[in-house]
Amino acid sequence: MADQDQPIEAQTVARSAGRLKAPEAPATALTLVLAPRASTQEPALSLFGFYNIDVTTAGRHGSVLPGAIFVALVERDTALVHVRDLSNDDDVPALYVPGAPPSITREDDPGDLEGMSESGHFTVDLPHHLGLPDGRGLYDGFLWLEDTLSDMTPGVKPDENGAETITQAAPPALAVAVDIAATGAAETLAIHARPGAHPIAIIAMAPASRRIGWVSFPAGARAAAKAADLIPGWTPGERVLAVAISGGVRSTLYDSASR
Repeated sequence: MADQDQPIEAQTVARSAGRLKAPEAPATALTLVLAPRASTQEPALSLFGFYNIDVTTAGRHGSVLPGAIFVALVERDTALVHVRDLSNDDDVPALYVPGAPPSITREDDPGDLEGMSESGHFTVDLPHHLGLPDGRGLYDGFLWLEDTLSDMTPGVKPDENGAETITQAAPPALAVAVDIAATGAAETLAIHARPGAHPIAIIAMAPASRRIGWVSFPAGARAAAKAADLIPGWTPGERVLAVAISGGVRSTLYDSASR
């Protein structure tokens, strides 16, 4: 397996992705393509990601920038959440190719790096990397790095028999707008999402520590969770970022620092 500290050839990434085609250079900082794949051996849901991050953000992570990006998948019918970062800490690593050798470190002065960015791309076998359950499923996926989110993209994981090759995910189901808000002082921060006709998931992160948590609610249920219960080790006053996802629709990013 490739080690994250050792660059790998672009051809290796291309082979691992099967029919996955790289997106055009993104207009936003994070871009992904979800590509379902099936064969007689094993179905797959592969991700091709592209990042182009300003050096102020990249410098906080140094050469481990690709591993700092979270992949989030929400199962459409149940709002069950699967989240993991791209660090290579097991035998199913994400494969990545930097656009160039890392040129920044945590010690660099951001004032000397204005206008510069770090870029690269990666592929991920999502059933293995995120531990997706067996069976066919429709997922909505996005990438998350600090307060930057990619667009949300649907993708279908095929059945285990591999008989069906799905080339395009079903269109997003009709859903009410997903709102998110918070109430209470910092000591009792509670995150709310408006109930609707579809199950809803709330995912929250403490960006300083990169601790992340999530919770799912059935359709029509009151969706509310305290930050202290949602994010492991959260301390009062710590900055919180959160999103809600329901029926293929994602809320805007809630940021406690801007409230």
